[in-house]
Amino acid sequence: MPVSAISDWEKVCDHLAQTVPAESFKTWFGNVEILRFDQEELCLGVPNLFIKNWIEKNYRDLLLAALEQACACRPGLKVTISPSSFRQMRDSQTENDPVASEACPDTQHSPVRKAATGRNQLNPKLILTDFHAGTANFIAYAACLRIIEQPNEYNPLYLFGGHGLGKTHLAQGLCHEAQAKQPGAGVIYLTGEGFVSEFTQAFTNRKTASFRQRLRECKLLVIDDLQVISQGNKAASQEELLNTIDVRLNNGLQTVFASNCAASALPGLTERLKTRLAGGLSVEMKTPDVQARREIVIAKAREKRASFTPEVVELIAQKTYGCVRELEGIVSRLAALANLAGVKVSVEAARDALPEEKIETLPLERIARAVCDEFGVTLTEITGRSRSQTIRNARQTGAFLARKFTGASLAEIGAYFGQRSHSTILAMLKGFPKLAQTERDLLPRTRKVLFLLGKDATDPELLMGQGDLF
Repeated sequence: MPVSAISDWEKVCDHLAQTVPAESFKTWFGNVEILRFDQEELCLGVPNLFIKNWIEKNYRDLLLAALEQACACRPGLKVTISPSSFRQMRDSQTENDPVASEACPDTQHSPVRKAATGRNQLNPKLILTDFHAGTANFIAYAACLRIIEQPNEYNPLYLFGGHGLGKTHLAQGLCHEAQAKQPGAGVIYLTGEGFVSEFTQAFTNRKTASFRQRLRECKLLVIDDLQVISQGNKAASQEELLNTIDVRLNNGLQTVFASNCAASALPGLTERLKTRLAGGLSVEMKTPDVQARREIVIAKAREKRASFTPEVVELIAQKTYGCVRELEGIVSRLAALANLAGVKVSVEAARDALPEEKIETLPLERIARAVCDEFGVTLTEITGRSRSQTIRNARQTGAFLARKFTGASLAEIGAYFGQRSHSTILAMLKGFPKLAQTERDLLPRTRKVLFLLGKDATDPELLMGQGDLF
């Protein structure tokens, strides 16, 4: 390679460094080899296809602009895979990396419980010790631990909530723990669909007696996705389940259910079944709080043998509000970047992997009820015409949180809070930060409401950035 070409490439790199963070530049251009550089073409050799595609997708325009500024020319740009560049990166990877070793210890010989065989179909990775409850799901997690020590104390236990929040993790983790504590004890895990299918098959084959004996006499029965039993014409299955619950309750045998919503909200479920399920402990699973998200990111990165800096962990935890599966998907993409490209994950790469920022929406009524619980008022009062200071503060807090955490318009919020006008709600929103300064207990109470809603109640910028609310 001519000396002039090397000099020109150094000029290009100087221009790139003005717009590309140093860590990102090292990640993507640290092992680049200049294969050709003249007036017609700049050909870069890179270690693998992953880096080739990343540079072409994210840095092509920046490279062409840097070329024009540095060399007063605009040659064609080509990125190709170079064997020598690959060897250079491979050799650099053999050096000791104490950070990666500490973050990703050898798990080859770590003890992992085997999955239960037969109808249980348990995932060996879903164990209670790997569940990160945080504040939002502490009660659900603690209830499962309590059941292991004191079966029948919360009977039945009913876990409900949206998808990807950890219901199945807790349900299967409970089965693993029960088996570990008492090997050979009867533990049965079924989905709602599995229950209906097995019952139908037993009825068709005239084996209902053995089906009933197995489900009614086992030490622990866990039925996941219970909502399936409430859908369609499944009256016989519901009657069988009701009788099974009654027998198990009478015999002091623990039963656990998981579903996508509260039992009272399952449209096709019989009232008798709803009553049985309401007689135990019902716990709503919520989106994990920020501390739980941090723990999940670190654990999943370690599981995939990837090393994330504290800055990357914090960025993902703070900017991901959805279900746990979404969080795991982001970690998986970044782990693939680290493992396939052989580079450390930068903050810039993590930001690229995050979905577009969005606000997790909550129902208006749920926010209003949480506000009422904290302020000691009723829904009738908060949506009425009362002008008492306590009710006005509660109403203004409700409107503020409704605008922040729902997709409702100002008109919709006004209609909910007593048919108030668009301009009235707008004035309430603009006046809330000032009210929080004069009413010293308002902000702490608002944080308590956030806690009730499963939101991050420690956000130091709760009242900041209000422009998007109007």
